[in-house]
Amino acid sequence: DDFLEDPLCRENFSAGLFYQMLSAMKRTGSNTAFDNWNKDKPILLICGENDPVGNMGKGARAVEQAMKKAGLDVTMQLLPGSRHMVLGEKASGAADAAVKTILQWIKRQEMMKRKPNVAFICVHNSCRSQMAEALGKKLASDTFESYSAGTETKPKINPDAVRLMKRVHGIDMEQTQYSKLLSELPEID
Repeated sequence: DDFLEDPLCRENFSAGLFYQMLSAMKRTGSNTAFDNWNKDKPILLICGENDPVGNMGKGARAVEQAMKKAGLDVTMQLLPGSRHMVLGEKASGAADAAVKTILQWIKRQEMMKRKPNVAFICVHNSCRSQMAEALGKKLASDTFESYSAGTETKPKINPDAVRLMKRVHGIDMEQTQYSKLLSELPEID
């Protein structure tokens, strides 16, 4: 009822608005509607589970499947107990759930854009964790950022670990690494 009393809510629709709406429905309902969309951009669909306009979620699922068939990266979330105006349904809690869903999805997208930070931890950060960091950098630098640290530190990396890494893996840890405390690390995922 607050929606109907909102001065921005249109009570009467013009013929022009109906024409635009029907034209959009024709374009988006075709089999080729999503062919020219950017396949590199993720899409989030949020719909009310009890939305009569979306046929109680069936319409939204059909759109999701059509987008996936077109090769789009789409995530769909049906909000339980919500109807059509998910961001306006404060009383039911749907608006808060929609905002939370959107923010979580954005955060996941941001995480996917960057490599996660992985830390290898041991007491002195002078041997095992240093070796793990070096191997992570060599073998998985395309997948994650490698770090190592300790709860205490030694003045230098264990010489046996340095020799082993040079001989077996061709990695000179003395040139690329140093002992670090946990507090010196960036945020770890």
